[in-house]
Amino acid sequence: MRREHPSLFAALSRFLAVPIAALAVTLFVVELILGSPTELVHVSLGAFGVTATLAGLCSIAPATDLQGTHRRLRYAAEKYLHCCLLVLQVVIVAALVERFLKWPLLVANPRLHGLTKAVSRAILVLLAMPAVWCWWWATELLNAQLWENWSSRIDSINSAKREPDKSASPVSAGEPSPSDESKESA
Repeated sequence: MRREHPSLFAALSRFLAVPIAALAVTLFVVELILGSPTELVHVSLGAFGVTATLAGLCSIAPATDLQGTHRRLRYAAEKYLHCCLLVLQVVIVAALVERFLKWPLLVANPRLHGLTKAVSRAILVLLAMPAVWCWWWATELLNAQLWENWSSRIDSINSAKREPDKSASPVSAGEPSPSDESKESA
């Protein structure tokens, strides 16, 4: 039976699922930024852990270069690491904003409190959106590379099945073939 690469699933994964996931993450980040800073910190730390794990997995790719696989996975690891750095910056800014908004001067003045909250949310969006962008590029690259690897493995399996098995020849390695013996006697 000839194995087939699931091209339809690869196309759906690459061109539909990853962009939808990026859109969902973007909307989720905006919702978090508009919500409680405490919740933002907790979710951001979870996102940091997942992204750092993906960066680590991409960076330990074998050093043998299979059609640029190592180079592309290292690039994805760098993007994931950049995303981690931006997420940490979001956590730090969110924690500072939470403390800053509790100051008596800001609590006593509603306009100043509102302005501070709006400016801090804008800063958080400016930090979070590049993190989402880095995550999207890294995920797209990793996903595309994995589908490409799957396709090349299926092709190599199918080509190996078409080639005759050379180990089944009557002459084993190291023994002279009958034609070699006839040449030596002549």
